[in-house]
Amino acid sequence: MAVGLVATIALYISTHGATGSEEEVHRSHARFWASLLQNSVYFLLVVNAAMFFMCATTLAWGGWQIGFSRVTEAVSSAVPVIGVITAVILLSIVFGDNHTIYHWTDTEHVKHDKILNFKKGFLNKGFYVTVTVLTVVFWSFLGWKMRQRSRSLIRTRRRPSKPERNLFGIIR
Repeated sequence: MAVGLVATIALYISTHGATGSEEEVHRSHARFWASLLQNSVYFLLVVNAAMFFMCATTLAWGGWQIGFSRVTEAVSSAVPVIGVITAVILLSIVFGDNHTIYHWTDTEHVKHDKILNFKKGFLNKGFYVTVTVLTVVFWSFLGWKMRQRSRSLIRTRRRPSKPERNLFGIIR
C-alpha cells in the first residue's frame, strides 16, 4: 500500500509540474488520470478474474479447485474496495474539466461531432455513472454471494456413507 501511495504521489508530481504551452500541461494532467485509470482497471480485472474462476468452477461442479478455493475467495473479496477506487477515478475523469481521455464528456465537442452526437444516448454522464455504479455493485454482490455459498457448502459437508467410503477406498 505504501509503495502504491508513493508511486501515485510521484506520478502526480511528475505530471503536474509540467511547463510549456497550455495544451502540453493539459495533456500532462490527462496522463496522470490515464495512468490511474489503467492501473485501477487492471487490478479490478485481476480480482474479477479470480471471481470468474470461482464462479465457473462452482457452476461446473468442479472439485479439483477446492484445495485453493480460499485463495480465489480472498482475492475476489477485494472487488468492492478496488471497485470503489476504480469508480472514483472513472467519475473524477468524467466530471473533471479535462476532456482529453473521454471526448464525449465535452458537450460542445459532442454538438459538433456527427458520430458522437449520434451516440449521445449512451455516451453521456448520467448513463455512464449509472452503468459504472451498477457494475461495481453487481460484481460486489456476485462475489459476496459466491463466497457465502462456498462457506455454506463447507459447513454442510456430510461424511461419506459406508458404501461410498468402500467405493472410493476410504475405509475407517
